[in-house]
Amino acid sequence: MEKERIINYWSERSHEFVDLRTEEQNSEMGRKWLSEIEKNLPKGRKLKILDAEKPEFPDATFDVVVSRNLTWTLPHAEEAYREWTRVLKKGGVLLNFDADYGHDDFTRDEEKLPPEHAHCRLKEGLVQECEAIKDELEISRKLRPQWDLEVLGKMGYASVTVDETLSDRIYRNFDKFYNPTPMFALKAVKE
Repeated sequence: MEKERIINYWSERSHEFVDLRTEEQNSEMGRKWLSEIEKNLPKGRKLKILDAEKPEFPDATFDVVVSRNLTWTLPHAEEAYREWTRVLKKGGVLLNFDADYGHDDFTRDEEKLPPEHAHCRLKEGLVQECEAIKDELEISRKLRPQWDLEVLGKMGYASVTVDETLSDRIYRNFDKFYNPTPMFALKAVKE
């Protein structure tokens, strides 16, 4: 998979995506996401938090790494997990909110979305391009979150848990933020 193809897709979509996420952040949905993140963070101290595929930081720099709807887009997801583990401090927390998008068909799922949904506003051909890219990614052929649990289980975490009821709390309303794919929340605490 050419990384350049992924970059071109998200560059084309970035303006619309940023607008929607900004609107989401300032809505009830944003408060729901903040609550999901906050309940999993270490308490009582100032935290250094990161979200990046290949962080150029020294080992053991961060208390928390947070990822949301990112892992499924990465051509080398296991490598990203390794890097996130590397930059976490001992006792640090990895939070990954994602879904098994690899087994969805975005072109078919449009019918399951409200009229004002983000995918309905994309330029013609972008949903098909997203589907083509997704189908080429190795992670799309994995069963998730089982794959994630296996990978993280081998990377030196004291505990790795998954919550597959995340969508039940976050996506109760059939609105422009709605996601028809059931999301999961992974929490891994580094030894």
